[in-house]
Amino acid sequence: MGTNLDFVPLSCKAEKIHGIQRIDYPTWSTQSAPCTDCAITLSTGEATKAEYQQLFDAGADRFLLRHETHNADHYQQLHPPRLLASHRQQCLWDLKEIGYQVGTGFMVGSPGQTSKHLAEDLLFLKELNPQMVGIGPFIPHMIHRSLHKKRGLWS
Repeated sequence: MGTNLDFVPLSCKAEKIHGIQRIDYPTWSTQSAPCTDCAITLSTGEATKAEYQQLFDAGADRFLLRHETHNADHYQQLHPPRLLASHRQQCLWDLKEIGYQVGTGFMVGSPGQTSKHLAEDLLFLKELNPQMVGIGPFIPHMIHRSLHKKRGLWS
């Protein structure tokens, strides 16, 4: 392959998760020393702890998952009922426990957001102590603008 590393396929599988066809492409490993001068960062959303562990074991070492808002009621205003703030936050704790470098963050200016919500977000960041934090503006998609009659704090 033109390098001193011999790559060997470890696995490839397809399965349905939550009614969505998922294909896990081959995972690759090296028989000699792993690459030490690069990081593999994923941002694939919520998953089970076992799925995060599998990705970590395959070589991923950083994960980005914005918690969006720590407040459960505010989270429910922005997401379908099947999605829960507590589950998303648990995903972040699972990622840390596994050993990932974790990145998270929240939106500013989302509908219904208050200064109390922002304070809760900052306290959550302090408790989680992630290695990376992203804080950005809420920007509604054109299709959904009619649903967002009034944006949050600074609209």
